[in-house]
Amino acid sequence: MSQTLQLAGALINLPSVTPDDGGCQSLLAQRLEKQGFKTEWLPFGDVSNVIYSHGEWSDGESPSLW
Repeated sequence: MSQTLQLAGALINLPSVTPDDGGCQSLLAQRLEKQGFKTEWLPFGDVSNVIYSHGEWSDGESPSLW
């Protein structure tokens, strides 16, 4: 089974209903940080938000995944 399919299955199996993401964001953070991404947590009330960024663009801003 491919790593992509394994990750999709793991995310699908987590009980994620806003405001509880069921660990989806942490799972993605663990995987992406191993690939050099920076994780920035942005809690807003009961909801957890996260930005994953990697590298820097020429203007000093990092490309991000929201």
